[in-house]
Amino acid sequence: MTNEKRKIRGLVMPGDTVIPSGKLKKQLLFFDEVIISDPSDRALIADRELHHKSSDGSHEFWEAERSPFPRQVDYEEPFSELLRGTEELQRTGKLKVLTPRDWVAI
Repeated sequence: MTNEKRKIRGLVMPGDTVIPSGKLKKQLLFFDEVIISDPSDRALIADRELHHKSSDGSHEFWEAERSPFPRQVDYEEPFSELLRGTEELQRTGKLKVLTPRDWVAI
């Protein structure tokens, strides 16, 4: 599609296991672009993303340890394997890995 505004994107939410390749293929059929989260995205709230300012002026920052995703022990290896098998999709922009610099609090 040439019209960027009409692109339909899908976001695969992080989970405790890596998305199976069959499910990823289905997402790639339905959406113009599929976005998956980087394996370093380990929590619902990133380190120092949210903070609370007390009445005395002190700040308390939320750290990722407060809201970690439950993940299988060897999560990074299957994720890396998935990425190696999708290099062409990444190169063409059909599959995008959301990196930490892309994170924005909603």
